[in-house]
Amino acid sequence: MKTTKYIVFAAATLMLASCSSEEPGAAQDGELIAASFSADIAGVKSRAYDTSWEQGDQIGISCTSANGKTEYANMAYETGGDGIFAHVGGKPTGIFFQDTEEVTFSAYYPFSGSEGTAAGVLTGSTADQSKQKEFDYLFAKEAIGSRTASSISFTGANAFNHCMTRLVITVKVDPDAGFTPAEVASGAFALKGLKLDGTFDTATGLAQATGNPAADFWTIPATAGSDAETMVSSVILYPQAAGELKYRVIIDNEEYFATIAPALEAGTSYSYTVTVKKQGLEVTSATINDWTNQPGGNVDAEM
Repeated sequence: MKTTKYIVFAAATLMLASCSSEEPGAAQDGELIAASFSADIAGVKSRAYDTSWEQGDQIGISCTSANGKTEYANMAYETGGDGIFAHVGGKPTGIFFQDTEEVTFSAYYPFSGSEGTAAGVLTGSTADQSKQKEFDYLFAKEAIGSRTASSISFTGANAFNHCMTRLVITVKVDPDAGFTPAEVASGAFALKGLKLDGTFDTATGLAQATGNPAADFWTIPATAGSDAETMVSSVILYPQAAGELKYRVIIDNEEYFATIAPALEAGTSYSYTVTVKKQGLEVTSATINDWTNQPGGNVDAEM
């Protein structure tokens, strides 16, 4: 299921004793209009890769108006963990409406670079999956607001979308095969055929893999599943046309192989359930309830 993040902009009006037309947000009637931000996901405060916002999470917001008077680049807004975002430098240096013209907003997560300078294209690697928070990129665009209509929502067609792709593999034992849950829990899991490096364009939301697929098997982390008989690997990757991937499980010094072929499209999560049997691996499709799910299909593998 595709998650939906949105940001709401609400006007905060500050009365000034006097101001000039050059002051940030100065309007004909002397009011200063600042934007405030909040972010939700389907009614639950949530960060991209995990289940809750963490204190210090930041998003980068840019905007421009038709006449160019209201124009900001890569403004950093931070949450205390409650889904309410405030400008890192405080309200006096945040985003202000300069006049009554319409303003178009875009935003990305997580924030990178310096305020006032477009973050541009970021490069990175997904090899270290313990750092998923740093590369589960989100992007939202084309939300419209103005000084007189300053409540702006990144929802619907303007909602935040996942820009990366995800692969979830659940490994379980065949109760009739003689394996124990402990043997599966102590196993090693790996994939071959993936590009681990890539780029993310903070102006367009385009994430894409670069370079060549890793020549060797890439060991992926796994954690205990919802029951004692499963181990789950959930990896976030750059979108790519990977074709067939080789999946390997090592249990009790024996190697078991399977072939899977997820499309690895942006914003989509592909899930497989792998059953370890003495004669090999049995791979079947599974479902999840996050992102836009794409079942992986059915495939058999031998030892």
